[in-house]
Amino acid sequence: MSVINQRGQLSAFLYDLIGTKSELIAVQKNIIDHKISIVKFREDVIEEIQNTVITSVGETVKSELQTYSDVVTKSGSTVTGSVLDQTTIKAVVKDAVAEGDRNRNVMIFGLTEDKDEKLCDKVSNLFLELGEKPKIEAGRVGKKSSSSGDNDKKPVRPVKVHFSNATIVHQILNKARHLRNSEHYNRVFISPDRSVEERARQKTYNRT
Repeated sequence: MSVINQRGQLSAFLYDLIGTKSELIAVQKNIIDHKISIVKFREDVIEEIQNTVITSVGETVKSELQTYSDVVTKSGSTVTGSVLDQTTIKAVVKDAVAEGDRNRNVMIFGLTEDKDEKLCDKVSNLFLELGEKPKIEAGRVGKKSSSSGDNDKKPVRPVKVHFSNATIVHQILNKARHLRNSEHYNRVFISPDRSVEERARQKTYNRT
């Protein structure tokens, strides 16, 4: 093979290599463009969620203000705008925030209470019975009984459990009925964390 032919083949090889490199660069650029699009999409979704939450709270405030205004009108009273701003709106927003917190909580009733208990471990073992292993914060609700004697006769305080999101709450509540078949937790009951008004309505409903 002559030197000229070798040079020609080498030139053709180099040309193909340059073409391949250009194609790789184009592919990498497309990948980068797609990544940028995905990031932008995520930012748009987050912004949409934030706007939805803000709109929802705003609509709640508006609804509560309208209800309050109707009551004031019917009673013939007059209320200044500053009172509405500082009292009514503050109360509505506080209720909305509290409702959001309750959506990430459950209440546990009937879980045995010990003197030096490790409550989070005890609650985690309960959830393991349901096949769940979430990160939790847990605390007893109510004043601890000061009576001495048999622990079985002492009133057991309920436990409030807080999760990082509402999804795990739904999962726990959907599986809670299986505790009735458990050897260790068949007397334990898990319920949503209800407001005072919701508890009153539930109590009335149970009586009917």
